Amino acid sequence: MELQMWDFLFRRNLYDWESVKLDELNDLLDQSGVAIPSDVPDQLLWQATSSGLLHWWKTGIVKPKHKIIWESIPFAVIWTVWNTRNQLVFENKTVDWMETTDLFKARVAFWVTSNKDGSVYTMDDIMFRLHSLVKSG
Repeated sequence: MELQMWDFLFRRNLYDWESVKLDELNDLLDQSGVAIPSDVPDQLLWQATSSGLLHWWKTGIVKPKHKIIWESIPFAVIWTVWNTRNQLVFENKTVDWMETTDLFKARVAFWVTSNKDGSVYTMDDIMFRLHSLVKSG
């Protein structure tokens, strides 16, 4: 399967430090195996409203068995990015993207396993075996 590269379209030129962070993000995406198949159009458009993203996300193709995980992801991303950004801006903390990724996965795991529909999963399933879980159907 041929894969597309991630191409983020920003409204303005990035500052040098933002370019460095974008390079780190792209490296993480490459390492994580997150990819866009070339036969699937990349059409995410977020018009500055959370409902736009969440509507698109809810129409995603996912097996019913994994729906509880799929529906938790946008909230975990938004919450994790917001908190990480605030720590960077207001507390002058350095962002460790591996730690941030782990925190995101931990939030998804906690939220899913706390839900009655997600009780079939364990924290370890989501934190360490999510890719194989989803692939196995």
